[in-house]
Amino acid sequence: VASSSTICAGNGVTLSLSGFTNLPGITFQWQQSSTAGGPYANVTGGTGATTGSYVTPTLSNTIYYVCEVTCGPSVQS
Repeated sequence: VASSSTICAGNGVTLSLSGFTNLPGITFQWQQSSTAGGPYANVTGGTGATTGSYVTPTLSNTIYYVCEVTCGPSVQS
């Protein structure tokens, strides 16, 4: 699900996924691009790049973010 936010330059923003359960085997990787269509690369800076919630570094221009969610083998029985 796409969502957009406009913030003022010089601030960061918290991006969070919702509607999921953090189970074993699920991994997250936040990615960024300067254009909406990509290409996207793993984020640099900020905190939580491999979690369901990412805090961006201070932003000074338009950046597009996506989160790549991968479902691998689960260890639950």
